[in-house]
Amino acid sequence: MTLSEIIKRIDDVIIEGLFQPIANHLPENSTPMGLGLSFELGSVILQAACAVAPSLLFGLPLGSIPSAIFGFLVSLVFFLVCQKLSSLVRPGYMNPLRPQLRALRLIGILFLLYDLWRAHPGGQGYVLWWRLDELSQLTFIIGLYFMACETRPPKKHRESQKTSFMKTGSVFE
Repeated sequence: MTLSEIIKRIDDVIIEGLFQPIANHLPENSTPMGLGLSFELGSVILQAACAVAPSLLFGLPLGSIPSAIFGFLVSLVFFLVCQKLSSLVRPGYMNPLRPQLRALRLIGILFLLYDLWRAHPGGQGYVLWWRLDELSQLTFIIGLYFMACETRPPKKHRESQKTSFMKTGSVFE
């Protein structure tokens, strides 16, 4: 078994073991894609907070942290693209975004683990700013995993079958 097959299997286990059961228990009117897009929107909002936090907490000019502003813009563009791609996910069919976003899910996990591992020097405001970024990455990854879940086919409404019993007389007559 090659490394790529192992990574694919780990990704499939995460989806099938953790996220797909949650997606299967969603209410009838919501979809895993919609929930994933909601998480992605939350990630965009947290990225915006990360871009604005240094200027609010430390009085820095808004352009002083270009990586945070760039991260916000990339998140916003990704969210808008995913909204357009959501029409590809149809109930009862394989989700085409599942294999397409696999590398992005795994890279996102690696970056999140790296951010959690590295030390955060500075005061409380600095730590808060980095924790917002980590929370944004976590919501981004959760959104990607929900977007990879299969959508349940719609339940077919069964018409109630009314059986009419005709009064026929006794069997023993």
